[in-house]
Amino acid sequence: MVPDSVILGADNTEAERITREVYNKGIRNIPVEYSEFVPYRKVIVRCYVLEYIEKNGILVKPEIMVPMKTPNGYTVERMVNSPYPYSRRAVVVSVPENFTSFNAGDEVLLDKHVVLANKENKNADFHLPHGFTTDSWPQIEPPTNMKDEHYGYLIVEPNTHILGKLKSIN
Repeated sequence: MVPDSVILGADNTEAERITREVYNKGIRNIPVEYSEFVPYRKVIVRCYVLEYIEKNGILVKPEIMVPMKTPNGYTVERMVNSPYPYSRRAVVVSVPENFTSFNAGDEVLLDKHVVLANKENKNADFHLPHGFTTDSWPQIEPPTNMKDEHYGYLIVEPNTHILGKLKSIN
């Protein structure tokens, strides 16, 4: 199934494109409550978001389509756009004590399944299985607003969810 990409100017705005770019540029501005949180066994990362893609001179909004099941939960009713347009590229925020494979600030590539949200049925909210927030975030699911300081964090298994470290290009 091909996602229904939205062309800039239709029901999308220049402001959203700019919001994504600003978020990605400021991804390393990590609040202290995240940078100083020391996970026990897993690694905390902050995902970049997918930015608009130019196709034939037109900017197109990238979407991550996820299955929404029927009320019985056994079949897929339709594909829906995830409110978490996370890229597989992420910045390491915090690692367990004595962990040496990655350091805070490293850029890594995540397994694609880690960034996908679930939607059990049309009555259920989206669920981000690896989503992470500190206790100052008042809700169970992470925020969907890129301007929120709690946006973009995941907690992942370093040996199975992180595929490797990306080399820095300066």
